[in-house]
Amino acid sequence: MGTMVNQSELSLRHDWDVEVVEPYESQIAEILEVWKEFIDLHALHDPYYRRCEDCERGMTDFIFRCLADPNLMIRAAKHESHVIGYVIGEVVRRPPCFITSEFGSIIDLAVKHEYGRRGVGEALYVEALNWMRMKGVKRVELKVSTGNEHAEAFWTKQGFREHLRTFYLDL
Repeated sequence: MGTMVNQSELSLRHDWDVEVVEPYESQIAEILEVWKEFIDLHALHDPYYRRCEDCERGMTDFIFRCLADPNLMIRAAKHESHVIGYVIGEVVRRPPCFITSEFGSIIDLAVKHEYGRRGVGEALYVEALNWMRMKGVKRVELKVSTGNEHAEAFWTKQGFREHLRTFYLDL
């Protein structure tokens, strides 16, 4: 069952509603369209994110895993029966040598460009946060691409703080 999010409950006010739901198989093609826009934007910042030839099949398989695995979740934002965004989250387990051995991870949160800055991202984030709370998660982590100022501003607004940096080496 989905959650109806009245935009007036969020910090950005608009006169339309968005519904956040666990997607049906028939909505995967629309999620893939949002994902392609999202990943192409990331590829502008880092060519590592360029889509491969068979990317849609791989992402479709991953979406099915998200629907089947109790430690993964995917939710879609719908407006007038069309998917306009999605969020993917995960419960990650560390080795049992820490006081808190698990945390939530937001893998992706994407909204179609034309629906940006209307509260859709917040609605998806709230749904992911609620799912993680139900899983008993006490900490949520995510990664933001360097140079993606919009994403940095969004996550800072949600209360996130930087605590690690990812370094890489291409071989």
